[in-house]
Amino acid sequence: MAIPVRKHIPTPVDHLHWMVSDDGSRTLRDLRIDETYHGGCGAVSESIVVYLLNSGAFDRLENNQATRIFELGLGTATNFLLTAAIARRRNVKLYYHAVEPSLLPVSILSQLDLAASVASIAMQGNLEREYPNSSELFTDEYVQALVDLNHDFLTELSNHADSQETQLVLDLGCVTLTLYRERWTSTGAPAACENLSKDRIAGAADMPMHVVYFDAFSPANSPELWTPEVFETVYRCLVPGGVLVTYCVKGDVRRSLAKVGFEVRKTPGPPGGKREVLVATRPMAT
Repeated sequence: MAIPVRKHIPTPVDHLHWMVSDDGSRTLRDLRIDETYHGGCGAVSESIVVYLLNSGAFDRLENNQATRIFELGLGTATNFLLTAAIARRRNVKLYYHAVEPSLLPVSILSQLDLAASVASIAMQGNLEREYPNSSELFTDEYVQALVDLNHDFLTELSNHADSQETQLVLDLGCVTLTLYRERWTSTGAPAACENLSKDRIAGAADMPMHVVYFDAFSPANSPELWTPEVFETVYRCLVPGGVLVTYCVKGDVRRSLAKVGFEVRKTPGPPGGKREVLVATRPMAT
């Protein structure tokens, strides 16, 4: 049975409130723009289905393939932590790059409690029934990897709390997280996204991305991010066959992705959530 969304839970930041989503996992609502960081159907379920499974990142890491991921919008770090815990459990290299202009304080991120959410979802069994290949995400071994990773992530983040650097590199063993704390530009791609195609991120010319998690706020609240100019820079940073995934299926977003060369398709969303989400693939070289 789905756990109903509960009342808002205030955080140390006035405009942010925690919400408990349908699968029991937490997400945030930004009261300034009246938008949640995840869908109400379930923050963890959405992250697993839309990002880990649809992008192929789950399969790559489960098959011990070193993987490079770029995320626009780190937010609560749910996508990162769920993905990186697979890498930690399998001891496979993960190079994760994320742009987040408003990095959440450790005091808020520490309240996320992802491991408990994953254990709760495993007991419900709804996600495993619909996506049997996700069963590895609900083992005790995986939950423990998530606990350990979250501790290391918060510790490293705390060590950089007073840093004024716009770029932070967190060494988490086989996982390397590079954070770009930059504001979006007003005329197109955010600076760090532009830098992907200018070979500044981890030698991007030699290490293009396998996956892009496009998890920015909605086009209504962040229209500057959902443009052909941004998608073009993302396209250039992906390997042939690389995949961009996002929750947004608006027609103009699909057309913008197709305009820059992506092969775009809609696929079913998470149980009880959005009916469809988007997968955009850079075609293989011919």
